This record gives sequence, C-alpha cells and structure tokens, in this order.
Amino acid sequence: VPPVPPPPEEVATVVAAPEEPAQVVPATTPAAPPAGAAALPGKGSGDSRRRLAVIAGMLAAVVFIIGLIVALSGGGEEPALAGESTELAGALEDETTTSTSSTSTSTTTTTLAQQATAAPTTTRAPTTTTTTTTTTTTTTTTTTTAPGTAPGAFDKSSPTSGTDRLKKRVTLTWQASAGATEYWVCLQVDATPDGTCSSFSQGPFTGTSVTFNGLSRRSTYEWQVRADNATGSTVASSAAWWFSTR
Repeated sequence: VPPVPPPPEEVATVVAAPEEPAQVVPATTPAAPPAGAAALPGKGSGDSRRRLAVIAGMLAAVVFIIGLIVALSGGGEEPALAGESTELAGALEDETTTSTSSTSTSTTTTTLAQQATAAPTTTRAPTTTTTTTTTTTTTTTTTTTAPGTAPGAFDKSSPTSGTDRLKKRVTLTWQASAGATEYWVCLQVDATPDGTCSSFSQGPFTGTSVTFNGLSRRSTYEWQVRADNATGSTVASSAAWWFSTR
C-alpha cells in the first residue's frame, strides 16, 4: 500500500483589529455636602479618640501615684511633672480633664491632711524643784556642880614622883577639877621628901598647867596642887610628888 501523504499545514492568518481612538473622560468634582449636614465620623477618627482616652487614663494614674508618693514622704509642693501631666491631660478631652482634675484635687487634699497629722507635737514636761534642808544638831554637855559643893576630885599629871635630872625650867600639869574656879600650887625645896607640901603660895591659875623658871641646880623639889571655889577647896588625890634638877 502506498503511504498516505500528510495533510497540508494550515497557515494562520492574523487580522489586526483597527485601533479605536482614546476617549478622554473629564474629571468629576465630588459634590459638597449640603449646608447644615454633619459629617459622619470615619473609622480612623474613632481609633484616635480611643487612643487619646487610654493615654489620658494612664496620665491620670501616673498623677495619682506621684501624689501618693509625695503624701507618704511628707514632702512640700508636688513635683512639676504632676502639673505638666495634668495640663497635658486637660488638652485631650473634656471627660479626661474632669477625671484628672478630680484625681489631682483628691491627691492634694490627702497630702494636706497627712501633713497636718504628721505635724510634731511638743509636750513640755513639768519642772520639779526639790529643796533639801540639812539640820545639824550640836549637843553640848556641861558638867555643873550643885551650889554649896567643893571642887571635885582630881590628881596631878607630870612630872611624876621620882623624876630625876630635870632642867631649871619645869612645867607642872594636872587634871581638871569639876566646879573649880582656880588652882593653887605648892612648890618647895625638900632634901628629904615625905609626901607633904602645905604652902600653896603659887597662884591663882585658871588653867591646868604652870611653868617655873630658874630652879636651883642639883636640888630636890616637892609639889602639890589645890582646886578652889567659893564653897571650899580640894587637894589632888595623891600625896605630894617630888623631882630633882641636875
């Protein structure tokens, strides 16, 4: 069988469409709304208002916290930041301004009340004066002798009997006699002392001692004392004492 020849290829014919002239459309100016008609708020305007309200609320909270800190620390004037925040919040909206003003007013009132409470109170303690008086009592004991009584008993003190080799200056001493007004002394040379001395020619003396000068050297003396008052006399208890000079 002889081969079948392929069909003849079709030749595409492109017919260009006639070009149409470009049409010019005149620009249209949007019609202006009638007078007295309110413009409807768009979606963008509502979002801005909500953001402003949130910012105003945050500023009010900051103002309240600042006022609370000032009140607790007892400070004087509020920081300048609180005033600036209040002014900024007042510029946003009427509602936010009212809320912020109320918060500031309450904060100021709280601060003044706390300052009045924290004011220090000074209490002056009463002064007590105590006066101490010391009384000193002096007791004086006076020994008196009944009227009509002779002087009391007493005795001689020095030099004691038998004292030897004294100087020519000798001091005689004796005890006091109660009720005596004066004393008389007996002093005499006696080579052989016997305990008696009867010549009380030295006196009167008001004290209980007397000093004699210029006694004889290498001599023996006896001495005795007598106490007197208006009633009578009393001789020293012991017998006459003796001493010798060198």
